[in-house]
Amino acid sequence: MKIKMGTCHFKSEQSAVDYYYSQGYDRDTVGRDVMEKIRKGEIKIGPPKIKDGERLEILNGEGRYAIIG
Repeated sequence: MKIKMGTCHFKSEQSAVDYYYSQGYDRDTVGRDVMEKIRKGEIKIGPPKIKDGERLEILNGEGRYAIIG
C-alpha cells in the first residue's frame, strides 16, 4: 500500500499565497504572511528531496507537493 504524505513544499510563492488564502488568511496580508513563513523556514518553495522508490505529486487544488511512497 502506497502512502501519500503532504509536505510544506509549494510549487511557487503564488501557490502558497493561494493555499493560505483558501485557509482563511486575510487577503490584504496573506502575501506578507507567506513571505514570513518562507523566511522562518515553515514552508519552502520548490520540490522536496525524495528517496529511491518515492515519487512526487502536487496535491489537487493546493499547489503543495506530496510524497508518494
